Amino acid sequence: MPQRNLMYVRETYNRFHELSFVLCCSGKDPVTGRNKVYKKTFKVPSDVTGKKQTEAFCLQCQLQWKEEVARKSKCTEPIHADMPFIDFAEEYIENILKTNPEAYHYYRTEREYLKEVKPFLAKYKLSEITQPVVQNFCNWLNARKYKKTTVTVIKSLRPILRERGLTQTAICHACAISESALNRTLNVGARSSQTTAQTLCRQLGVPLSEYFSVKTEEVPYSRSCNNNLRTFLHGVLQEAVRKNLIAVNYASKEYVRPLKGTTRSKPIIDSEGEWMKVLTCLQQMTDLRKKTAFALYLYLGLRNAEVAGLSWADVDLAKQELSIRHNTMYVAGFGTVTKGTKSANSKRTLSMPQALTRILTDYKAWWDTEKERHGDLWAATDKLFVRENGKDMNGTTLAAWLDSWQKENGLKHVTPHGIRHSNITLAIANGIDIKTVSARAGHSDIQTTLNIYSHCIKEADKEAAERIDKLLQI
Repeated sequence: MPQRNLMYVRETYNRFHELSFVLCCSGKDPVTGRNKVYKKTFKVPSDVTGKKQTEAFCLQCQLQWKEEVARKSKCTEPIHADMPFIDFAEEYIENILKTNPEAYHYYRTEREYLKEVKPFLAKYKLSEITQPVVQNFCNWLNARKYKKTTVTVIKSLRPILRERGLTQTAICHACAISESALNRTLNVGARSSQTTAQTLCRQLGVPLSEYFSVKTEEVPYSRSCNNNLRTFLHGVLQEAVRKNLIAVNYASKEYVRPLKGTTRSKPIIDSEGEWMKVLTCLQQMTDLRKKTAFALYLYLGLRNAEVAGLSWADVDLAKQELSIRHNTMYVAGFGTVTKGTKSANSKRTLSMPQALTRILTDYKAWWDTEKERHGDLWAATDKLFVRENGKDMNGTTLAAWLDSWQKENGLKHVTPHGIRHSNITLAIANGIDIKTVSARAGHSDIQTTLNIYSHCIKEADKEAAERIDKLLQI
């Protein structure tokens, strides 16, 4: 008699009232032949709304899970300890989107990591990934180098553009480059990409060596990059342990020596003078779109994707509150996508400073006018930041705006994430308790904040000791 797959479905909600279906399906253990219950949780995507769509999604999940359990029960899955490591890693990555349909960025990142580890691990079977192999893999990571090309402007192209009557817009169109990329090539001492420098010189018919200094050197990869690859290997092997294919995960930290690599601290706004200069330039801005985006970075320390994902439904100007519910980002192979927040704690509601509320009020009036002016050409969206036709804008564009603005005003180059660090550092330095700082930052837990900003906490602690010393002096 054929095996019947009995299915039990249970609805569950997390603390943000997001629905998931827990599916329990009866099957067979492929090794012992005994009855076994297979369980899997399917989270309902944010774009599935209404009773009919939810029921259809649940039915689709049931059919998919029944088929998967049937394969597991018959042991038709080609998973065994002697399979090539790369094949198992491929399957591990493909399961990411099946488990969480919104994990686009994680999926693409893991795919890139697999490409990087292939040269070393492609020859091994899963069962052959022993402690010596993992340690040799880590040694290989430490020894890797890549060619870094630095292109520096030694003579400005601006005089040539003036002589030939070329506007920046015209040369950007002719060379198919952005205005921010062109601006980097017009200032002596600034750095540019090699592709941009070569394209401009070819278009203008001038020698590259006269206007740009090109230096190439071999440099080791950063410690962060090496750790990411070890973490990837650890994740794949941990899945193999979970499936009882191997007994030990030798990529765990207790089995390998710490990785080496270069470290580089990212620039932040770290002085009162720099903050004053940045805020003064912000107040003088006339472009309300860019002014609002930069204000959200500076006043709230939001992530780049969080700013791009904001809708007017998330903004309560009367209560001076802003809610973070979505991330919008560009993912290679998927385009511009809007998904849930980075973690459960990243979904949060923040009180806004009055200065930010005023900027958002002005921007809302401008936004409504633009929407009315474009009429039917405007896409059906209430996103804060959209393209000229009202369609979604990703964080890459916002970061390019910030880069150009900093260059135009002679400000220190600080990325959106660097401004986030600046905001959090400023909060800690001014005595805001670490629990509040962690909650406003949207960190997964308070330990994350303590680990990243331990140096700031030590400095604040030292300052507190000095203040107490002054207060209690006899």
